[in-house]
Amino acid sequence: MRERAALTPVGYYDLRRDLERAGCPVCRGAARAAARFLEAVLWEMVTDPGVRRRFREAHGLCRDHALLLVREAARSAQATGVAILYEDFLLHVRREVEEAAASARRRTGRRIPGRGVAEGRRAAAGTALRAHAPCPACEPTDRVAEAYLRLLAEAEPESELGRAARSEGRGLCLPHLVRGLALARSAADVERLAEIFLHGEEELRRELEGFVRKHDHRFRGEPLSEVERTSWVRAVHRLVGAPLAPGGDLPGR
Repeated sequence: MRERAALTPVGYYDLRRDLERAGCPVCRGAARAAARFLEAVLWEMVTDPGVRRRFREAHGLCRDHALLLVREAARSAQATGVAILYEDFLLHVRREVEEAAASARRRTGRRIPGRGVAEGRRAAAGTALRAHAPCPACEPTDRVAEAYLRLLAEAEPESELGRAARSEGRGLCLPHLVRGLALARSAADVERLAEIFLHGEEELRRELEGFVRKHDHRFRGEPLSEVERTSWVRAVHRLVGAPLAPGGDLPGR
């Protein structure tokens, strides 16, 4: 038992747990990682100078994680933490905007090679206002997503993870399939990830066909199953990824 635990890859048990529920397991694991990170920030790191500096350089959070932060704060009564953080971020951005405007004025009459004067000023100002670091919440979510995708890519179809990933209602969303293929180390990895996606996609299309058919006036007497009832929403999630939700949960099947 001890030897097996030592050899178990990082993320194995979390992935196995996430495969117990329907939907893309990578979306679920990444969402939970984001929620845990943001919860820790709100409860423990609001006044941490190093954390504030990282957030400042990133201009706060990316759109998805910033909106998740708002929902997490509302859920856990931590709106004050968001206010403290974003007052700091807004002041930082204000200074950058003022500096970009001042820099553009100083560049008046100076030509950037290959561009006109006005075009050069606009390009320089836009570059100055870009975030200088990646979203801090994307880092833990990316680590989880990468670990899950490597595990799924290497899992034989008859293994514990392989069977679970191909079970009813499971599968990868298209964005995580694309990312997994970029991480694949062999043709076999590519084939396994593609098979997981296609298995779930075929099943979902059958449910969509049932949903459409039973809305035809000729078949309205046939009751919709629960999976058919939710199929149209899950089809959207399959192509773009599941939306983030407070607590790291995702819409289920």
